[in-house]
Amino acid sequence: MFRFELRGIETITPWGPATAPTLSWFGLSDGWSWLQLGGQEVLRAADASGESPPYLDYQVVRLWEDLLDLLPSALAPLPADVAAALRDEDSWLTRVEGDLLEVDENGLSFWSRRKLSLLHLSAPPRVWFWRDGHDLRVVWRPAQEDRGHWVAASGSLKMPVATFLAEVRSFDQAFLSAMQERVETITKAGGIPGVAIDLAHLDHEQRERATWLENTLARPAPDEDWGAVRRLLAAPRA
Repeated sequence: MFRFELRGIETITPWGPATAPTLSWFGLSDGWSWLQLGGQEVLRAADASGESPPYLDYQVVRLWEDLLDLLPSALAPLPADVAAALRDEDSWLTRVEGDLLEVDENGLSFWSRRKLSLLHLSAPPRVWFWRDGHDLRVVWRPAQEDRGHWVAASGSLKMPVATFLAEVRSFDQAFLSAMQERVETITKAGGIPGVAIDLAHLDHEQRERATWLENTLARPAPDEDWGAVRRLLAAPRA
């Protein structure tokens, strides 16, 4: 479900001025990432040249961090009546993007917490994850104002929560293993010629980030005002 490819170390553009280039763990995660959902490639670039993978070209760690950020909320079961109201996805999204915003924007905070953050991108696809009983639902739609940056995609999936967690763990393990190999390669070489890298901190950050997923899964979901959500759902349609 969560795919990536790291850019070759020798082709990563260092940060900072040309006179003092530097790279950190974050910068060394440069590469391509995308979501494989229902046979569609979400975050596939519309203007891919064919010379490199046709996906989001950015530090892969950003997708990993944003996924971890939404997990506590996404894995917290919605109340049965709220979950039932969301099963007609097209109807729900039509209301979210229309008259509900004019009724009670605060009542939609639960929904925004279940959206994958892609704010660093221009007009990105929108992807939401939420738990409905024993199932995890995923819905994705193109940007409301599509600017042609991404191949248009729209769809939905339902899977057991255990399946979703297995996908998350697989991504976490694959990504951190690839970064571990990268850290070891750079450390063994004594760094990258002409680029400032704190090798001790690189190793420390690698070990520290290896704890993030389990720490995230142990964190409780934010409190939700389900009363506000129910009042919003009961509001008459415009």
